[in-house]
Amino acid sequence: MKKFLIFSLFLCLFQCKKEEIKPSSNIVLYNQPLSVIKANIIGSWQLCFTKGGYCAVCPPVKNGYIFYDFFKNDRVIYRDTSFIFADTTINWAYLRDTFGDNTYILTFFDKASFPHNYIIDRILNDTLLIMDNSFDYTTYYLIRSY
Repeated sequence: MKKFLIFSLFLCLFQCKKEEIKPSSNIVLYNQPLSVIKANIIGSWQLCFTKGGYCAVCPPVKNGYIFYDFFKNDRVIYRDTSFIFADTTINWAYLRDTFGDNTYILTFFDKASFPHNYIIDRILNDTLLIMDNSFDYTTYYLIRSY
């Protein structure tokens, strides 16, 4: 009986696997653990358009040549088709955002020392929505770039 119990315990230990977090095409991210946020934003994202900011009632500003590349090692490349604006490390901070929610804020500085502070809001139909962490925020709509 003792051998069976030890064998069962041994078998159970090697059968248990770490649960892998898989990206989703529809998920709210601002209230998720950092591991879930990171797993869902890894990859290259192309900026389609922006809404809000100083002119909240203006039509969306269309873009198409700006990319955000997120890597597993907390690295981000912010670029267009011919110039890299930032190739740096992301600083994650768990803070109260401008909406009063406690969330992880993605922060980095570009080559001109301009700070970028984003709330990773959600993925909606394979579109990543990120927002400036400011009162007069802009929402950025990005699609996955393959």
